[in-house]
Amino acid sequence: MRILEENRAENLIRLQVENQDDLWYLRNIISEGDLVRTTVMRRVEKQADMVRSKETSRKPVPVLLSVESIDFRPFTNSLKILGVIVGGSDEARGEHQSVTVEEGTSFDLIKEKWTDAQSHMLTEAKDSPFSFKGVFVTMDDEVADVFALRSYGIHNIGTVESGKTGKQFDTPYSEDDYFSRIVSEILDPIRDLQAIIVLGPGFTREHFISYLRQKSLFRNARILSFPSDRRDIGAVYGFLKSDESSRLLTNMRLMREQELVDAFLRNLNTNQLACYGVADTMKNLESSAVETLMISEELYRSSEGMKLLRIAGDTGARIHVFSSHGDPGIMLNKFGGAAGILRFRASS
Repeated sequence: MRILEENRAENLIRLQVENQDDLWYLRNIISEGDLVRTTVMRRVEKQADMVRSKETSRKPVPVLLSVESIDFRPFTNSLKILGVIVGGSDEARGEHQSVTVEEGTSFDLIKEKWTDAQSHMLTEAKDSPFSFKGVFVTMDDEVADVFALRSYGIHNIGTVESGKTGKQFDTPYSEDDYFSRIVSEILDPIRDLQAIIVLGPGFTREHFISYLRQKSLFRNARILSFPSDRRDIGAVYGFLKSDESSRLLTNMRLMREQELVDAFLRNLNTNQLACYGVADTMKNLESSAVETLMISEELYRSSEGMKLLRIAGDTGARIHVFSSHGDPGIMLNKFGGAAGILRFRASS
């Protein structure tokens, strides 16, 4: 995320979206009642003209939108902001409008007040400490899946069957053909890959690594191979817990979430320096006992969550907002969406 302009006196920031991860951050930064200033394409004809012709033209119209809701669908290329036009166009004032935000979009975001948590999320998105431009290929001699690692979860971007088994394949199995289809159908369209990490059992994985290293297309990417008993998304999560991943993906947000969940469970089961659930976490925050607050993105956007975040900011607790689209966030939701790693246990 790029900040093109900032006017703290007016609580205005002009933002430019740089990648898909930014869309998840925006989902958690923009709130109902915020103002978004941008340009949209709108029909400009009068109602009588629209009756006469269904092929009405659209023109760019500057609008100031009061946000009512946000439609974010994980692992897609866009986010929609829905609201009412309150300025920028007198003719359209009071009408509902949707704004599509995608890579390359720039717009002004105006808030009545920026919370500490929202400012933290904006800084994280701007600095991109968790960015990783790479893919995982999990495979055996029958099927390969390719996964992209986002800041908020793991996305399956394609599957290729080898043709070694199955009646739908009429031609004899060819390993080179299998590998070629993985590259041409999935990997070739991806630009600026930093790493390709291949996971799975057997020799097929190593043969595929050799195949990739012969391709000039991937000469700037690190191509790495790690054995795994699994060939599904579980292989990726297993790798993220390994020492190898720590060295390769030091700052990945999903890894950080897994580390925090592991630390929380370890403290909960050994020294009791952990709390969970809104009520217990609130009590420990009020006693300044919480060192790290873990909060789900759903709770983060609620009034209860806002109170937790405010107290955390006042008491110096570190805050991490968990995506609901990865295993660590799913685990956190099982503990009520809020948990804490404690400095000490608050008195009853």
